[in-house]
Amino acid sequence: MMKPKRLRLAVLTWLTAALLATPALAFLDGYEGVFGTRGLKLTDDDRKIIGEAVEAALADLKLGQNKDWSNPKTGVYGSVTPLREEQYKGMRCREYMLVIKAPDNPRVHQFRIPECLVPGEGWKMAF
Repeated sequence: MMKPKRLRLAVLTWLTAALLATPALAFLDGYEGVFGTRGLKLTDDDRKIIGEAVEAALADLKLGQNKDWSNPKTGVYGSVTPLREEQYKGMRCREYMLVIKAPDNPRVHQFRIPECLVPGEGWKMAF
């Protein structure tokens, strides 16, 4: 059995090795497609506001602090909360909780997302 520290390093290694070269919120497009009318109906403006909130939270917030965001045009709102931080191969990696609520959908959508700060490229989602 692996020791906890080695297991954590193995998981982080695997996560970081699978860094995507796509914008952090690209997964939301797939989420909308999978859930159709039960899923989120986000506009480009919603995505932009969420993206700005995520970028600010990853760069500036302490762990556990919330960054609230909203789009007054569509009524979509939520928050971003950094949960965990690690260093891997010189990269700063953070996991955060993204919460999205839309006025036309009774569900609260929550996502736990790991990202790493890739030199010269910015924050990239890690798996």
